[in-house]
Amino acid sequence: MNKILKKFFSILNKKEKIFLILFIPLTLILFVIELLSLGLIIPIVSLLVDGNPFANLNFFRENASLLEVYDTLKQNYSLSVIITYLLALYIIIFIIKNLYILFYNWINFGFSNSVQFRVSSELFNNYIKYDYLKFSNINSSTLMNNILSETASLRNLIRNLISFSSELLIVIGIAVLIFIYDLKAATFATLTMVISSLIYFFVLKKKMIKLGYDRHKMNKILIKNILQSFSGFKIIKILKKEDYFTNNHNTFFSNYLKNNRLLSLIGVLPRLWVEIFALLSICLFVFVLINSEGYSINNLIPFLSLVALSTIRIIPSINKIILAVQSLRSGTVSIDVLYKDLIEEKFKNLDEVNNDETIFNSTLEFKNISFKYPSRSETIINDLSVKIEKGQLIGLIGQSGSGKSTFADIISGLIVPDQGEILVDNKNSKLNSYDWRKKIGYVTQDTFLLDDSIKNNIAIGIKDEDIDEKDINEVLKIVHLDEFINTLPDGIHTVVGEKGLKISGGQRQRIGIARALFRRPEFLILDEPTSALDKENSIKIYQLLIDINKRNTIIVISHNLYFKEKFDQVLEMNNTSLD
Repeated sequence: MNKILKKFFSILNKKEKIFLILFIPLTLILFVIELLSLGLIIPIVSLLVDGNPFANLNFFRENASLLEVYDTLKQNYSLSVIITYLLALYIIIFIIKNLYILFYNWINFGFSNSVQFRVSSELFNNYIKYDYLKFSNINSSTLMNNILSETASLRNLIRNLISFSSELLIVIGIAVLIFIYDLKAATFATLTMVISSLIYFFVLKKKMIKLGYDRHKMNKILIKNILQSFSGFKIIKILKKEDYFTNNHNTFFSNYLKNNRLLSLIGVLPRLWVEIFALLSICLFVFVLINSEGYSINNLIPFLSLVALSTIRIIPSINKIILAVQSLRSGTVSIDVLYKDLIEEKFKNLDEVNNDETIFNSTLEFKNISFKYPSRSETIINDLSVKIEKGQLIGLIGQSGSGKSTFADIISGLIVPDQGEILVDNKNSKLNSYDWRKKIGYVTQDTFLLDDSIKNNIAIGIKDEDIDEKDINEVLKIVHLDEFINTLPDGIHTVVGEKGLKISGGQRQRIGIARALFRRPEFLILDEPTSALDKENSIKIYQLLIDINKRNTIIVISHNLYFKEKFDQVLEMNNTSLD
């Protein structure tokens, strides 16, 4: 438990820890108001039964000043008026208490939401800044689950822990109030509640932790299946495998709901458990009192009134305390996951991009470079040497798995070779720099498009008000999309749909090329740019590349090159080397 709490507080930043401390005075105010709303019942009932508000309160009964004040009130006001004033005071305190509880919870919910927002944002920022190799080895459903579900668990845990502190203080206060009234009876009842709570936690401790880890695992599987089903929608339709993926979803979701059912049942169990033992405690109160010396019905009625109201108030308090402890137990996995990704690995696996300035005026040369993916045994690129001159149109061909895309990733600075030298204008250079990446325009075979306008897809990552539409129209003209755009009612503001499904494959590729050109790159890399296109559209894309080669150095990775005679170099990747 101490280890989990230590990790939990490590996740919070300094400002959040200070804010938590500020809950101490807020909780103390709540504690005082709660005790006033309960303690006032004794003088009211005593006044009704004995005509004396201090008849059943030994401390106040022996206080001469209070008795003198009460005698003065009796001389000036009737009993009914005094009771009316006390009831009015009781109502006012109750209203203030409930308004304060609303305020207290408003602060609680706002604070827990702000922590979730901060942690979720930091996680997203960490993940999006992972180096390329690290990110490609992690399932996106795991990252999504951490950003959404695990941070939500942390938020709920914070709410429960704040509630735990306030409710525990209130329970202690109520217990002290009852102890002051009758020590012996209160002792019996308190022991009953404490022993019953310890039994409850002892029995369910391991079960709650296991259910928490099961929830984390099932949530990842469920998200993963949904993402895979939607991303492969076209293939699923063609292969008529809808039922297979539906059955998978039903199986995963059924297991998730079974876990949720058990967690929800355990959430209800504390209230039932507490009610049973609260009733047992009240019975012990009465049993001890009626068997005590000096017992009278006049003493019993005010005390039972206090016990009845205390029980009504204390049952939800104990329920919240148990739920908070359960939340900590079941939230162990969330704390572990968030602690690992936020604290332990905060500065690990990040993209180590340097700020070196790289001038490319004439040549880019690779000398004896080699690379092997950490998760694979075979070397993908072995002792490769090649020289590229600025302004060339270069074709890179080869079978699948021959290292074409890996070499393109090295050129773009996403991957750093394990061995060898890279020379830019005959100077030893590292390509994983911000300056070099600004020189790169990259077009993938499956063009990444936002469900947004053509304009925002081309100027991706730039605020709308900062986009110069003249530049957009210029690159659209270069890629021969200007006539198509003019036929659209909304022009460049036309939304392309999810993954660009509202436009054709050729148009998607041209938008991808336009996006790359919008950056005004010196190097343009196209990875299988025509793999999803028919021959006619493929030829048009290659004609476009030949046209824009006047402005850029271009590397085209493909199984099948058109217009090979137009290329300055055609390099074939073969058995981890170039022919």
